[in-house]
Amino acid sequence: MNPCARSVRFTRGGLRTYLRFQEKMGLLIDAKLVSKRIERLSRIGRTPEGGVTRPGFSPKEEQAKALVRRWMAEAGLETRVDAALNLIGTRLGRDKKAPVIMTGSHLDSVPNGGKFDGVLGVLGAIEAMRSVNAAKIETQRTIEVIVFTAEEPNPFGVSTFGSRALSGSLPQGALERADPRGRTLDEILSRRGGKPEDIASARTDSSGVAAFVELHIEQGPVLDSRKIPIGIVSHLCGINRLHIDVRGRADHAGTTSMDLRRDALVAASEVILAIEGICRSKGEGVVGTVGKMNLTPNQVNVVPGHIALEVDLRALDHEIFDKIKREILEACKATAQRRGLEISLTQTSAEPPIELPESLSHMIAKVCETLGVSYLMMPSGAGHDANRMAKITRTAVIFVSSHQGLSHCPQEWTDERDIETGVRVLCETLVRLANEDG
Repeated sequence: MNPCARSVRFTRGGLRTYLRFQEKMGLLIDAKLVSKRIERLSRIGRTPEGGVTRPGFSPKEEQAKALVRRWMAEAGLETRVDAALNLIGTRLGRDKKAPVIMTGSHLDSVPNGGKFDGVLGVLGAIEAMRSVNAAKIETQRTIEVIVFTAEEPNPFGVSTFGSRALSGSLPQGALERADPRGRTLDEILSRRGGKPEDIASARTDSSGVAAFVELHIEQGPVLDSRKIPIGIVSHLCGINRLHIDVRGRADHAGTTSMDLRRDALVAASEVILAIEGICRSKGEGVVGTVGKMNLTPNQVNVVPGHIALEVDLRALDHEIFDKIKREILEACKATAQRRGLEISLTQTSAEPPIELPESLSHMIAKVCETLGVSYLMMPSGAGHDANRMAKITRTAVIFVSSHQGLSHCPQEWTDERDIETGVRVLCETLVRLANEDG
């Protein structure tokens, strides 16, 4: 047993309710099978540190999808792959014309990331469908399990690619974007078996989808610290990204005195500290990160002449973004004037915060109460494929606990008991949605 493991937390009388429900519905969730499959997938792209490197659009991502497609078929799902390389497993309902219920997540990872991020939402959904099929439960609506292509940031600068394609929100010219090696996304998509020339066919009309539910690890410490097994997401954070160019002058490190330097790295450091201070001043729910930096000429004996910074800003309040960006721009101007160099700021993307529908949150809360499982209504500070799906349909996100909040790293961990609880809540939610009127 993993040293981080702990038992599932039930409210008083919840265990009896849970067992009665399981006996009545015949829904037997095999958490050991899910855990075994998570471990199996983690071998595809495993790093020496025990993490996973499985980039979007890579052969490893397609290898993982091929394995999951086999597991979908074993669970009784009909499978297909769309033009954007999204893998879709279908469980037909009685009414073939009714809008479908969708669920799923992604299999790609950040470099040296964790084994649960995205993967749990895929394998949990497959296990839910296997359980429903084993119990011979019929649903009015069709349920689709989706493995979205390339959710994480990638060299083409089009994260959440699969859900963007499905929701019709791909940015203009996305397929013409090139990676550092000069390969276009169009080219790579074709090489992996996609159909860039027919990418519009991947789009799903909003009238054909009744709801989307994503099961995901929290990737933060709230549930773990409070010993609560389930989080029901109320809001998805907004994400703005900035590109900051700091242009000074490259000089000899030995012959240029300190008072004559226009050191781009020192100026960039001041800008980074300013960003930290600005975001801290806005209170809880606002975060800013400089996660990527390119330094030129990047030589030990040369004063840095140019720095490019990539900035990630997140908040739950749309209006606060304008204030933050304005203050960052003012800080850049002040640093540039004080140090005699040039600093420019460009916004590269802007995604507003999303408030998820209370109707779905309340349904999931009722499911938790039926199962006797405690839960917490909470916002999400991470972006998900659900951010894209919320543009076309009612959307919900179910969180399970992440040990110590660790994520995007080899130490990412979710206990098997929490996996079982999360999959059970997802399963019952999907069945209720697939049988609701309207």
